[in-house]
Amino acid sequence: MSNSSVETRTATTSTIIGSVLLVSAVLGGLFGFAWTVVFYVSQGMFPLPALGSWNLVLGGFFFVAGIPMLVVGILLLVSGSRRRKKVTAQPAASA
Repeated sequence: MSNSSVETRTATTSTIIGSVLLVSAVLGGLFGFAWTVVFYVSQGMFPLPALGSWNLVLGGFFFVAGIPMLVVGILLLVSGSRRRKKVTAQPAASA
């Protein structure tokens, strides 16, 4: 019968939110970049021809909106990794 304990680490809320923000920032940045590239390559025919040059503003918005999410996500991941909860689990005793 072993009396050793098993330590596991659980993710904190800040690490989960930080991960979601990082993924959102990267996807938003790629979406904005793709929007702008499609606008230039199609010579204004796509994605929304009715917006005209405002397509550049919309693509830039998606691209730039990812920057604060990226910064906050990184900060949450760093702070969450420093204060992870340690959970000590005792193995079941055998009879």
